[in-house]
Amino acid sequence: MKVWFVVICVFSLIKFTGELIVDLEEIKADLDGTGYCIVEGVMPVEEADRMADCYFELHKQHFPNQQSYQSLQGLLNYDQMCWSWALHPQILELACHYLGRNMRFAEACSKWVMPGAKAGSVHADGLGLSEPFPSNMWLFQTMWMLTDFTENNGSTLMVPFSHRLRCNPNMIPTNECLIPAVGRRGSVLLWHGALWHASGANTTSSQHRIGLNLAYIPFWLNHAVGGWPPVFLEVFQRMPRLLQELNQHRVTAS
Repeated sequence: MKVWFVVICVFSLIKFTGELIVDLEEIKADLDGTGYCIVEGVMPVEEADRMADCYFELHKQHFPNQQSYQSLQGLLNYDQMCWSWALHPQILELACHYLGRNMRFAEACSKWVMPGAKAGSVHADGLGLSEPFPSNMWLFQTMWMLTDFTENNGSTLMVPFSHRLRCNPNMIPTNECLIPAVGRRGSVLLWHGALWHASGANTTSSQHRIGLNLAYIPFWLNHAVGGWPPVFLEVFQRMPRLLQELNQHRVTAS
């Protein structure tokens, strides 16, 4: 058994300060059934506000052209606040359930949808896998809502049950099929990597939507297929042991 998996139990008892998810079986039922679920009130609102303010500034540094939809990858290298949420003990328990105990961390990125942004294209996170996709989950996705996610400000759009098709979208879903994943800041959206989804349009004049996307993969999946940035060595050396265990496969010296 991996050392870090044993540490999860201790970590959940003595170090984590966020609200815990209480009914994992209900969450598993939703993930197996519709392919996604939303858990309210996991992150304290004050923490969500601090992280949102921080990420807005990071995005301004990395995206000087101010495009209306931005995805800042490699976030583990730029911000330590996200480290503890990547290690949320019950999120890790769910990831282990679906991906196996030797699962790995895939990527951390923040996604900003500005007023006026158009909806993104509907897709599955197939990562280049051949169709039909594997019957077992190969990507466990989480989106921490750092601002409110509403129907009008660009909340993630989901196509329920589409993960069961085990393929990339082969049609354009009707609006009735696209369900906005709405929630208050501090909530977390969980979904199966095969689920068809898209970023929604932000039709408001002043509401900014930003979320923290944390993803996990099984040990057998080559990390390179996702095109995710590596973790810098100097950052890796400052990480807690558990986070190092999850990211040791993607460290670079430069």
